[in-house]
Amino acid sequence: MAIYLERPHLDEHFPLSMWLNEGDILTTPHWHKEHEILYVKRGTVRMGIGEKTLEVKEGEFLLVAGGRVHYVLASPGSIRYVYQFSDNLFRELLQDERALETLKNLWRDYPAHSREWKEDIAISTRGLLETIYEENKNQRCGYAYALKGYMCLLVFGLYQNKEYRGSEGRYEYHVESSQMLEKLDLIFQYVEEHYTQQITLEEIAEHIGFSTFYFTKFFKKNVGKTFVKFLNEYRIEKAKWILMNEDLGALELIERIGIGSTKTYYRLFKEIAGMSPREYKSKNGKDK
Repeated sequence: MAIYLERPHLDEHFPLSMWLNEGDILTTPHWHKEHEILYVKRGTVRMGIGEKTLEVKEGEFLLVAGGRVHYVLASPGSIRYVYQFSDNLFRELLQDERALETLKNLWRDYPAHSREWKEDIAISTRGLLETIYEENKNQRCGYAYALKGYMCLLVFGLYQNKEYRGSEGRYEYHVESSQMLEKLDLIFQYVEEHYTQQITLEEIAEHIGFSTFYFTKFFKKNVGKTFVKFLNEYRIEKAKWILMNEDLGALELIERIGIGSTKTYYRLFKEIAGMSPREYKSKNGKDK
């Protein structure tokens, strides 16, 4: 099955985000550099990591270390809280790269499913997750300090119980190579900085130190689509945002998104969005 790289847009100064998903919201196999915790607030969620499918019941949670392939299947009647965060949330507490690597290993070493944790640690972590979600929802004065403090308490609890080690390292879809993640991050940064210009396979491959042939194979394997398809979809997503928020003519818009002609723009938009730009703007424009 195809595996997709997700690139969450977390605040670089406070890389922690959370939201609520109901059971009809599914996710295909994907992975990201950031860590993720899925806490089941109601019902049972069917999901998996790699080739292993799990049922996460009400009150349980799943810890997904950065770089692990995971997905969510149909889970009618369920509600789950999703927390995404990066190690940069704790950056000022880390003295050197060794401390950062120790923290990364902490997420990897723990069993994913809270059912396999010590009961007292699972209970205390569940309480922290509930509190973090409520503080973020209410956003009282100074709530960001509370969020970081509770996340630090969560990490502290894990450090105090490091005897759980190594149970999650044998999945078929094991994509947590730091070198690979760094290469993919370079690619996406380059696209963000240059998507308004022409980007050739030769240029992007040279930028990350690959041959064009190897880059093509590397990207398709790890992102699940060709680079050209990804770039076209990326530009059309930018076009959607402009259509929703600004009033631009087609010529000015295609210059903003790096597509060379109006003919190509209209064709790609219809293929990717399933409707014309005019229809999209009519349904989703800023006056709606």
